[in-house]
Formats: sequence, structure tokens, C-alpha cells
Amino acid sequence: PIQNFHAIVLDEKHRNFIHRFFPLVSDVFFCPNGGNSVEASVPYENRSIEVLYVGNCQPYIKEFPAISFFSDGGKDFYQKVISAMIQNNNITTEACIDLYIEQCASELSIKDQRKLHLDFAHYPEGYVRRYFKQLGMRALNEEGIRVEIYGDGWEDPDYEYGENITIHKRVTSEECNRLAGDSKIALNFMPWFKDGCSERAFNNMLGGAVCVSDKSRYLTEHYKDGQDIVFFELDNPRQMALDVKWLLEHPDNAARIARAGYQKAIHCDTWACRLSGIMEYCAANEQKY
Repeated sequence: PIQNFHAIVLDEKHRNFIHRFFPLVSDVFFCPNGGNSVEASVPYENRSIEVLYVGNCQPYIKEFPAISFFSDGGKDFYQKVISAMIQNNNITTEACIDLYIEQCASELSIKDQRKLHLDFAHYPEGYVRRYFKQLGMRALNEEGIRVEIYGDGWEDPDYEYGENITIHKRVTSEECNRLAGDSKIALNFMPWFKDGCSERAFNNMLGGAVCVSDKSRYLTEHYKDGQDIVFFELDNPRQMALDVKWLLEHPDNAARIARAGYQKAIHCDTWACRLSGIMEYCAANEQKY
């Protein structure tokens, strides 16, 4: 890279990844995504959408691409990495791949290790993300909870949702925010960030909805379960569905959580907050430029 190249990463753990594989990068600055507020949100008690999810589902994968430097084309790699990520959904994709290399492919060159991370990691990650998203939606469907989904890829050849889950075409980010401003509960399935956050969680809160999300270190350090957010475990989708049902049955409690989430996010997790952090970083590192 150019001599004074600085990288901004959305997850704290990405810092070590860049230092490892791209050592000429001058510095790495952690800055999670931020959220956008809704100009005219609907009062909580008048909201028309009970449960909302905005975002695509990862594509259904029929066959994984072959990996040339593995004698079996990578079949063992895909199977073991996917299995490890499902068994421990708190582990990062890169950590699973590194573990596989250590245990099963220690002879790989640094070049091939980097290629494995950069060119093939998204296949097992996409499979696992789809797996947990589908489990969550099935649990909501089976508890009779109505969910409005806006995004592509949600059709499941192995499962028919029925009338509780309505799948709409994907919409613009502005429309996503407007929908959050008319929703009582807005779901967030994290990207496979374990030490950062996606903008969806903050958009949900800034829209005045109760954000129901799986965990990351950033979220658990800044938000409190049952106070300004509701957390769930990816491997316990039925409990997530029961929590959503409880929130719908106790609108006063849900509205209180939504208000607290909005207040926290508007002061800490907007894009304006992120810009301030980046400007402070630039000022502190001005001599490096």
C-alpha cells in the first residue's frame, strides 16, 4: 500500500488480521458501523408492523467451489470449519480457519493460507449465517409470530414458512429506516462480527423499535439486555421467539426498552458519533500523514 495507508475496520478482531497478512499498512483503526435516525417515526402504540427484519439471507449453496491446493478439493476443510462454527457460534471465521490449518494443513504456505482466508472463507461463513437465520425464522413462524422480511434469498427449499412470515422484495436503506420507524420489534442477525456491530442494530434503535439481536462484544459492552436491547443466543432460536412473543404481549415494557435503546444509540452510535471518532483519530495521528 501507499506509505501512509491507514485502514478502518468494523470489527476489532479484523485489526490483527490486517497486521498479519498486510504488514505494510501503517495503522488500523477500529470503527463500528453507525446508525441513522428516522425523521418521522410512528408512536410506539400505533405502529403497524409487529416484527421486522430488513436484510438479505445468504444464498443457498448447493456445492462449494473446489480449492486447488487441497487433494480432496477442500471437502474436509468446508465440513470441519462449518461444523466448528455451528458448534461454537461465538468463534470467528478466521479463527476456525486458523485452527483447521494448525490441525489439518500445517504445511500450507503463507500465500495459500492468505488465499484460503481471502478467497474461500465467505463460503462456510455464508452457509453458517444462513443456517442460523433460517433457524430463527422457523422458530418465530412456529410460535405464530408475524414477521415482515424485506430482502432476497429467504426462500428455503427444505421448509415452507406459511402465512406468519411474509417475504417482500429488498428496498432502499432509506425505506429500511422508515420501516423500522413503524415497527414494534426489529430483529438483527449480526454479520459474523464478534467484536463490532452492523448498522442494522443501531438503525433499529434509532427508529424507535425494540432491537432484538444476537451478541457481539461491542453490543454487550455498550447495551444491557432487557434494558435498552434484547439479546438472544443463535443456538437457542425458540427462546428468542418466546422473548419476542413476551414483548408483543407486554407493550409497556417493550416501549420502555425501545425508548432506552433510542436514547443510548442517539448519543453513542450514530454516524455523526463515528465521524467524530475518526476525526479524533486523524488529529492524534496527524504526524503520520
